[in-house]
Amino acid sequence: MKRFLKAACRGIAPFLAVAMFWFAAAAVKLCLNMPPAESYRDEGVHTFTAVSGYPTTRRGYWQKKYHRYSTRRVYVVEYRAPSGWRWQVDFLTETQGKEAVQNREQVERRVLSLVEESSYVTVSPELTPQCYVEQQRHLYLTISAVCVTVLAAEGAVYLLLKKKRKSP
Repeated sequence: MKRFLKAACRGIAPFLAVAMFWFAAAAVKLCLNMPPAESYRDEGVHTFTAVSGYPTTRRGYWQKKYHRYSTRRVYVVEYRAPSGWRWQVDFLTETQGKEAVQNREQVERRVLSLVEESSYVTVSPELTPQCYVEQQRHLYLTISAVCVTVLAAEGAVYLLLKKKRKSP
């Protein structure tokens, strides 16, 4: 069993290292490509009302045993503001989603629109454009730091094992 685990780790290690490198690079790229806070215009806090919903499936993780991606059923509820903004939320159960639509559930969201593009993002009401950008950058840098840490730990283990094999 011990030999099997060692062989499995040696087989997985190169793929894990490459994956961690690519995840770190993608996170840094997303952080660098993130528009600055000045690019966002604060459209204010709006009250969104649940108006409609529909069941759908979302693609999950890869299931090696079945050679396919897992799927999960969700109930998507669309919220609309009187000014025309839209926001969608996935509910895990259909009954919760239908209940939100039936009760005309209302949610307060802040709308941040990109000045150069015709797109927008809805965030929690307490976030300003500056806070939103800082939060996103912090998330991307945390992901890249974790990936680089795993990569460094894997490299250290590799060097220790190489050193151990060379010593008599």
